[in-house]
Amino acid sequence: MIQAGDFYSLVLGHASSFENVTFKTEAILDMKVKDGNAILETEKGQYSGQYIFNSTGLFNPEMNTQNTLLQHFMGWFIQTDSPVFNEKIGTLMDFRLEQANGTTFMYVLPTSNTKALIEYTLFSESTLDKEDYQMALKEYIEKELKIKHYELTHEEFGVIPMSLAKFSATVKEEHRIVNIGTAGGFTKASTGYTFQFVQKHVSQIVNELKLNQSPAISLTWKDSIYAWYDRTLLDVLLSKKATGRAIFSSLFKKNSPEKILSFLDNDSNFWDEFKIRNSVPLLAFMSSGMRQLFSKKKAQPKN
Repeated sequence: MIQAGDFYSLVLGHASSFENVTFKTEAILDMKVKDGNAILETEKGQYSGQYIFNSTGLFNPEMNTQNTLLQHFMGWFIQTDSPVFNEKIGTLMDFRLEQANGTTFMYVLPTSNTKALIEYTLFSESTLDKEDYQMALKEYIEKELKIKHYELTHEEFGVIPMSLAKFSATVKEEHRIVNIGTAGGFTKASTGYTFQFVQKHVSQIVNELKLNQSPAISLTWKDSIYAWYDRTLLDVLLSKKATGRAIFSSLFKKNSPEKILSFLDNDSNFWDEFKIRNSVPLLAFMSSGMRQLFSKKKAQPKN
């Protein structure tokens, strides 16, 4: 398991070893393109360069309860006195929970036979009170995992938008401002997964820059297909045509975990996708799929 703090320390430490890298903390006021250069305006001044790689929400589309679900979660890193976990076996989605607040499940990732991350995750329109997450985690650990004595070593909390809103890969003319991360639409709309997709996108950007090409990466035909799958599932959840528990439970009952994980990682083949499409409530997905197929399409940048 890669912990965020370790990842940030590694990347920032490596970046700071280069003389041409400078870190500044300033409030951003605007970004624009002028005379072929990208211009960044902050509270303290102005910076210019060939490109700006933007991960802020400055140009985000409007997100509301009609087009967006929030994936919100609280995770507890716990340590037990005696071995209770199998570090080779994790739990991706345990739906044995009350579903009154939307799609709700527990995620369990052991890192040893005495240590694990237990995460309470929901897909819904709004977040909960802190005490609600903590109570759910405590009850699950004690009642479902049968663990009475443990030490809470770290607590994490996060909110990830899962949205039908149209995110752009670039903004302004000449594609000099390149959106990355969630701002660029690289949060998977159906699951909230972001990290792996950001790594792939950044690698593509670096490769293009090495070739002195534009870092504004165009979506492939396959990317567009996966985006349609994602938007269809999110449309089903938003319109409440089927519950997340029913959808994901059916998927995992009818397909191997390896096939589903490949699908969620946008790395499946036609036959696997066909079987997965036939593992979900047909009518609900057909109507949402048609609606998303014919929704207004956003032009993609060209290299």
